[in-house]
Amino acid sequence: MKRFCYINILLLVTVIFTNCKKETQVNTQTETQKTAQSIPKLYKTSHLRIGENIEVGAVYTDTVQFVEFNDNYDDFLFIVKKDNESVALIYNQKNPEFLKDERLEIKWKMDSMRPAGDPEFLDFVEHLVSAKSLGKIPNFENVFTQLPLKTLPLTEETSFDSFSEIQNTNPINAEAFKLPLIYSNWYKTGYNFKLSSGYRLDYSKDFYTTVLTVKKGDYEMETTLINYNLDGQIIDYKIIAYDEIAEGFFKTTSKLEKDKITIKNIEWTDEGHESSDVFKITSEGKIKIITNKELIISNAISQLNLDPENLKEELISSQFLKHNNETIIVLPEIVEEAEEFFTLNTHIVIYKNDTNQITHTYFESYKTNTWVSDAIRLDQLAIDAVPYPIDKSTKAFGVRVHYFGSSRVNPYYHQTLSLFVKNEQSLKKILSNFSLEENTGEWNGSCEGEFNNQKNTLSISEKMTNGYFDFELKQTLTHTTNFVSDIGDCDEKTTEKTEQYTIKFNGSIYQKKS
Repeated sequence: MKRFCYINILLLVTVIFTNCKKETQVNTQTETQKTAQSIPKLYKTSHLRIGENIEVGAVYTDTVQFVEFNDNYDDFLFIVKKDNESVALIYNQKNPEFLKDERLEIKWKMDSMRPAGDPEFLDFVEHLVSAKSLGKIPNFENVFTQLPLKTLPLTEETSFDSFSEIQNTNPINAEAFKLPLIYSNWYKTGYNFKLSSGYRLDYSKDFYTTVLTVKKGDYEMETTLINYNLDGQIIDYKIIAYDEIAEGFFKTTSKLEKDKITIKNIEWTDEGHESSDVFKITSEGKIKIITNKELIISNAISQLNLDPENLKEELISSQFLKHNNETIIVLPEIVEEAEEFFTLNTHIVIYKNDTNQITHTYFESYKTNTWVSDAIRLDQLAIDAVPYPIDKSTKAFGVRVHYFGSSRVNPYYHQTLSLFVKNEQSLKKILSNFSLEENTGEWNGSCEGEFNNQKNTLSISEKMTNGYFDFELKQTLTHTTNFVSDIGDCDEKTTEKTEQYTIKFNGSIYQKKS
């Protein structure tokens, strides 16, 4: 009887303990579920998806370019490149042995990592889940030279009317031309980008230029001019043509010339309008909008049939004359150029702004114009904004040339003035390289030395010679001596004298008379 009671008591205790254990397990699972539901999602950032919040643990799919597999660390690194950004993903498995520059589709996730030797530190980095090859990206220069070469000038008019769905037997590789960098959604489902055609242009030996037409889905297509450096990396790009058949309201066309690209935007809405912008390609391959001033200069260069590459661009000068809506333009043409040396021909024109035509021209050879830069550097060409009245109805304009010496201990500066007037369809020089100011010097670089300054000031006289007003010339000569004083200071002594002259017109040119 006692044995029976003992067994019953033991069974009762077991049942009670089991029921309590089950209840505890149920309560623990419920609390765990509640806790898990209350934990917010953890987000990180990655160069694989710049600008996105990456959820920790979620698997993402991206197209990348393979760089290398590195197993020299505690964690093996699978290194890829996307949009010119390199990313190292942890992949502690056997080397998959992809080729460098091979295009891959990878699946990856952001997961935790504890560095070896520092188990207390928790970090979150990219982990590779899987990778498959999409093929090696062709060499840029090879695919570039396979494009047909077109010559300038030409008109680009992308149109669905001329587009053909016939499969290209030699398709152009979009990755080789870095199009996914221009179209960020290139690989995303539903966008359906297709590189349909392209050609190359010879704008410069310092960079490559392509014109590529991309079909965007079923209803849009656009053509983009892209400049690449010699390594095949994008310098700059610009959409130069566009067509769409969804609504048929918008279209873009372009005229491509050596010195400029004119892009016309057409809008066929109820209000409908048309606008044009003009761009230029710089020597570095950048595509910059041309200001109205630059456009006028560009038109003048074209009308003179000058090659823009033969002009000293940094010395080109222009001045707008509001009273008669004209622009004076000085175009220095390179004859010879070497390191710190050049000679220039002179081209000066008057450009009529309302007709966009040159009305007057002047040319002078480097042999007589003194436009030479050597040890004495020709630094600036400038046009006087205020005209010179030389008779009651005629105004001359001035062109100034600034020269600087390169020696520190023998400083030098010289400024000259030439005057021009209209003569039928040309310009006539009536004052040639007149010295307005000249500074010379010789010193020891610290204090002692001598400096000379000659400054000439012109004013209009009421008297006339051969039909033109005389010029009164005031010439100021200043001599300065620097020396070390008795107390060791650098001191100076200055003397100055002034002389008066008259400059008269001899029927051909102005000459100084004492």
